Amino acid sequence: MSKEYKELMLSLPRAKYYGDVLHNYQGCWILSRFLKEYKGTVSIEELVEMFQEGKYPYGPFWDHVLGYWNKSLEEKERILFVKYEDLKEDIISQTIKLADFLGLPFSDEEKKRGMIEEISRLCSIGNLKQLEVNRSEEHVIGLPKKAFFRKGVVGDWANYLSPAMVEKIKKLVDEKFKGSGIDFKMTS
Repeated sequence: MSKEYKELMLSLPRAKYYGDVLHNYQGCWILSRFLKEYKGTVSIEELVEMFQEGKYPYGPFWDHVLGYWNKSLEEKERILFVKYEDLKEDIISQTIKLADFLGLPFSDEEKKRGMIEEISRLCSIGNLKQLEVNRSEEHVIGLPKKAFFRKGVVGDWANYLSPAMVEKIKKLVDEKFKGSGIDFKMTS
């Protein structure tokens, strides 16, 4: 663990940090129990309803997002808030932004050699899906790791839901994030 990372973790409010670690552990445990108990018995409609009610194995989605969003606004030099949609839209700019944030900007020589493009390719969903570790091993909760990789298309989730369910989720997200300054591109 780097000195900077350790200092960052120690500077976070202890209850919040340890609570998040505990919450993440509990979330994995709850998700594994949920999958074992309900696998194949819960409809997509019921899952959407549970999501809307915040009855999600990791807790209400919007609470997590808003918590990190607000903290990133307070401590811009310490927390970078990155949205998947932004990565998909312009991976090169986002990779440069991340490197700058980490204090490791690309040199002109690295840019000329195509390092930004190569890092972007190596970190792409297409490449990550093909890594042997993600095709052959199981996650700690018992699911194959490949189950965590879908198409990598912004808004693809809407293809699995009815138009009514999509509309409910869009409305809920708009309501929960209203006035926060955060916006999500819900479909491609």
